[in-house]
Parts: sequence; C-alpha cells; structure tokens
Amino acid sequence: MDGAALPGFFDSSDGIPLRDYQERNCAELLACIHRNKHPLYHAATGSGKTVTAAHVLKVLAAAGKRCLFIAHRREIIRQTSKTFRSIGLNHELIDPD
Repeated sequence: MDGAALPGFFDSSDGIPLRDYQERNCAELLACIHRNKHPLYHAATGSGKTVTAAHVLKVLAAAGKRCLFIAHRREIIRQTSKTFRSIGLNHELIDPD
C-alpha cells in the first residue's frame, strides 16, 4: 500500500471522481499511513475533504483495515454517510440517540 504508487489508482467509477489535488492528497495520506504516521488532513471549506477521506478510507478498508471517521455535527454525519454510500464504502453510524 505504497502511497507513491497510487496516483491514477482512484477510479472515477467510484461515483465521485477526484480532482487532481485530491488524488495527490489521497496518495500523500496513504503514504503517511503506510509509514505508520497518523496524518491530520486539513483544507479549505469546499475543497472536498469528505470526498478525499472517503476515497482514502475505501482503500484502507479494501486492505482489511478498520477505520473510524468522527464528526461533531449530525448534518456532517449525514452528509458523510451519503458520500460514503455514493462511492460504495460500507459503513455504520454510531449515534447517542
């Protein structure tokens, strides 16, 4: 799972195609994770952080890794779940209600 070998790996048939910078970010995040680092991804509002995270998580899930995505607002959780479904990422929600 070498992130350097991943550009072009993310398929537009996933439902939400990645922009060039998102694909580079995915590869960089996966490279960090491969080196046992724990990256923090931050980007401007509207830059597609959730889509980027969804694609990274899909690659990790395909490699048999378990992942946790945390959000602090129900609206964000709903939007994230919709994004995950749109790229075919199986997931579950944990909610105190």
